[in-house]
Amino acid sequence: MTNRMFRSSSRWWWGSLLALAACRNGQETSHPAYKTLTEAVYASATLRPVDAYQVYAPVSGILDRKEVQVGDTVRSGEVMFVIRSEASDVRSQQANLQLESARRAATPGSPQLTELELGVENARQRYRADSLQLVRQQNLWDHNATSRQALEQAQLAAQTSQNQYQAAVQRLEAQRRDLQQRVQDAQAHYRLTSTERGDALVTSRLDGRVYRVFVETGELVGPQQAIATVGDRERFLLEMLVDERDISRVQVGQPVLFTTDIYGDSVFRAEVTKIYPALNAESRTFRVDAALPAVADQIYAGASAEANIIIQQKSRALVIPRSLLLAGDSVRVVRDGEEQKVKVQTGIQNLELVEITAGLDTTSQLVMPKEE
Repeated sequence: MTNRMFRSSSRWWWGSLLALAACRNGQETSHPAYKTLTEAVYASATLRPVDAYQVYAPVSGILDRKEVQVGDTVRSGEVMFVIRSEASDVRSQQANLQLESARRAATPGSPQLTELELGVENARQRYRADSLQLVRQQNLWDHNATSRQALEQAQLAAQTSQNQYQAAVQRLEAQRRDLQQRVQDAQAHYRLTSTERGDALVTSRLDGRVYRVFVETGELVGPQQAIATVGDRERFLLEMLVDERDISRVQVGQPVLFTTDIYGDSVFRAEVTKIYPALNAESRTFRVDAALPAVADQIYAGASAEANIIIQQKSRALVIPRSLLLAGDSVRVVRDGEEQKVKVQTGIQNLELVEITAGLDTTSQLVMPKEE
């Protein structure tokens, strides 16, 4: 991607950097010269406040009051919006009904307990009858008036009915514990929904400024709807989009120069702080953030900017216009009155200029391209 910001600063090349001369065939020539040369990567950019975040409604309801307006400064924990939550009242009523239902189910004589209580009573009566039968059979056995088989059958029946009675009691106790636990759970849920009743307060989570408000008083809001944007009121970052062909040259810590239409030709500085590794498939760009130092001018969030990330800079580089560089890194020069093609080695470059590291010096006579 070309370096747009430095384009205007290098156009004077044709008029003042290179001294023009006349070749014997009348074609214009020029000479390389030592100048400061900056190589940079261009990026379109947007100014954003640091720690900016979207504010969402914690509950569904009606926006009852706006305590802040766009541009207001806020403190951490300060109330910005008040939401009247009708849904919380409904949830509390439903929780109360569930609690009453759980209490009725746990009360002795409830349908959930009556069936099990009858089962326990029936098992107890059966166990009592089988126990009495066992006592009679035991007395008869002691007087040799019954058979061993009859005694053993009475013993088995008594043992079986005892087991069934104990199992019925255990089922009844388990059901009582379960119903009591349901009462406790319903009580906890009711207490929770009761505390949620009333207005929901939306507070700021940082000291900052309100940059946008998306809703008006009386509108319906929900947890998935952004209602405002809040960010730092003094610190800003430059959110840049760098072409995928240039991203490999960008590193954290590199200086950035940028301009914005708000301040015309004024140039501001920043420094690369973060490079996002994911490519935007639609724009074929990578996001790069740069931090701004404290500036005296007012910074406007959302303002567009044009930025140049400084890759490297040389204060004394032997340079020529890029338009004179031919394919294969060669140039046409005049030597001994003859036009020749000379191989050169190049260094850093920008939109207009290219550094020559070998093959030319300030005395070299470069052949200028003919104007069509």
